[in-house]
Amino acid sequence: MSLGCKICDDLALKKVVEEELDKHNTYAFISRVQEHRGTKVSPETISNHAKHREYPPPDEKPALPKRDLAVLVRDKMYDAIEALPADAMLIKDFQPALGNAIRAQGAIDKRETKKVGNQTFILQLAAAMGERLGLTSGPDVIEGEATELV
Repeated sequence: MSLGCKICDDLALKKVVEEELDKHNTYAFISRVQEHRGTKVSPETISNHAKHREYPPPDEKPALPKRDLAVLVRDKMYDAIEALPADAMLIKDFQPALGNAIRAQGAIDKRETKKVGNQTFILQLAAAMGERLGLTSGPDVIEGEATELV
């Protein structure tokens, strides 16, 4: 809200003018419509209001769930393989599709291995930094005698 703005000071007028501005109507058109409705507002006043008005945030599109193409290919191929007879994998036309499924599974496995490797590295780094800074004492050692129970 701007001080001294005739449109901002009148909430009903503000709503009507901003709806018209959202429709991309000209300032002169909005002024004529308002004058016809009984409220005199000059195109210059509407122009000044348009310069400082608060625009609503753009409509956000709903976030689509991320789908993994490799998982989709693998799952579809598993379903197709389960529906076919046992000797169908020997058919020459089926082998390229089977190769795609194997590559998809390989991509999934590679990603999982990389993720586990990164997590392991981070844990090892944290342990090493903890030992270096004296935050941890290293492996726990209990001194004394051990008796094996059978």
